[in-house]
Amino acid sequence: MILETLISESVRLEEVARFYFQKVLVPTRRMFKRFVKKGIDKGEFRDTPIVNEPIVIVGPALMAAVWKLKFENAEKLNTIRWIEAYFDLVIQGLQNTDQT
Repeated sequence: MILETLISESVRLEEVARFYFQKVLVPTRRMFKRFVKKGIDKGEFRDTPIVNEPIVIVGPALMAAVWKLKFENAEKLNTIRWIEAYFDLVIQGLQNTDQT
């Protein structure tokens, strides 16, 4: 419900959108950046541009949330398959395959 309201009403509810940005999105971006940087520093993740814009990791989850809100009646999202595909995408995308 919050996501749907933010997407549809953020122009009208600028203060709410600003609050959500500052209290949710900014800390989330920092957390993902630390996560990716730590993985790179430990050699578990490859050196990737994702470290500069780690919020791209959230893109598929946002799409799944929008799908559940708007398209679930037309076609159900298979949550188990989605989770498997999401983690495969993220892990394979970040994984350092040159580890020795």
